[in-house]
Amino acid sequence: YTPLGAWYHATKHALEGWSDCLRIEVKDFGINVVILEPGAIATRFGQTMEQNIPNGLEVQIHSPAIMWWKRRLLARLNVHF
Repeated sequence: YTPLGAWYHATKHALEGWSDCLRIEVKDFGINVVILEPGAIATRFGQTMEQNIPNGLEVQIHSPAIMWWKRRLLARLNVHF
């Protein structure tokens, strides 16, 4: 799991649960339900985030957890606010 990834993980688990139930419901009709979950994919997502997030984080955020992650990310990027 990743910080601030609740939306991603919740939807992933929802699809897993839905496919498990659907698999049981349509089995008698000879229909197989399969869910594909690919592993990590090499992309430039991390580099793009590091280049663009400091500008995007200037929105006023009041959550202590969000502020903690913001400070941690900006410190990693050597950006101080």
